[in-house]
Amino acid sequence: MNFFKLMKVFIVTSIPMLIMTACDQQNSSTRKMIEKDGKTIMILQPPKQQENIAVSHIENIDDTLATQFFSETKIILNTPKNLGANSSESSLYIYDMNTKTKTLLKSEFKLQNYSLLSPDKKHLFLFMDDGERMVRYIMDIQTKKTISLGNSDMVNNVQWLDHSHVIFSTLNGDILKADLDGNVMKITSTKDAILSIGISNKKIYFVDINYHLFSVDGNSKPFLIKNHISSVIPSPDGSQLALVQRTNDTTEELILTDLKGRNPIKLASGIGILGTNWAPNGRKIAFNLFSEDNSKRGLYVVDTLTGEMNPILLNVQYPKYNIRIPVSWSESNKKIMITTFDQNKMITNIISLK
Repeated sequence: MNFFKLMKVFIVTSIPMLIMTACDQQNSSTRKMIEKDGKTIMILQPPKQQENIAVSHIENIDDTLATQFFSETKIILNTPKNLGANSSESSLYIYDMNTKTKTLLKSEFKLQNYSLLSPDKKHLFLFMDDGERMVRYIMDIQTKKTISLGNSDMVNNVQWLDHSHVIFSTLNGDILKADLDGNVMKITSTKDAILSIGISNKKIYFVDINYHLFSVDGNSKPFLIKNHISSVIPSPDGSQLALVQRTNDTTEELILTDLKGRNPIKLASGIGILGTNWAPNGRKIAFNLFSEDNSKRGLYVVDTLTGEMNPILLNVQYPKYNIRIPVSWSESNKKIMITTFDQNKMITNIISLK
């Protein structure tokens, strides 16, 4: 890979503190695009009452790295020993927020990037350093047994295609699919590394390092959808794409489009938009936001129907190597989880919304 492109991958995937210049609140929108019979249909929905986005409670767990909600009352936590290291020895737990107890999943290993729970919550994708090489695994949550998916220099993006298949990309631009038995097959290979992957109705969307958004379905060749995109996050119902679009070298926009990248609705803009993730009901999107003067350093939530945006956590610092991990939502759409950083201490923040 070209050295400068390799450096671009490192900068984008590790993402040091990017800075936000502005965030535009848009006019209320009740538009929704759907695909039917190969055509895009815009539905005009009656105005909905504004949902009040406000915080009712925040639970903080020190010295932990947030990964995902396991249930409404349980979360998956990574507890590193060396909190300042990018690749530190860790233990992985299921933490019960009610009883304040932890159930061990994996002890004293080096976890790279992050783990990802399958939709049925029976398996966990792991990318670990065994001391000599980087290895991809699938773990059975109940038995704790792991199956190797082979070695890799890096795993940039991971998404579960369904309950039994996981999709991930490598540094050399391959997009691979693996099943629970450890069988791995190549879906497609690009000339450059992959910045972002999204799954919608078993169709794969991906963004390459040149900021081109593609879709690929089955054994078909990748289809170019849109240029100047740095991240793709399909909606939970599979009808829309949330895209981070680069408008120039220093500015990005968070937009909503149909599945072909058309009819954009702008939600926010700035130098960087990170960790973007939909609420399960598709009504809200959470993302990290920063301003040049640090006045907007924190977590924000935007209502996808009204365009109303609200700050959730302000004036916080994030671990540089964790900033690209998506914000996690609970199934009820009422809780958000994210890791912050304070004086060399990582903190898992579990935020309950009113």
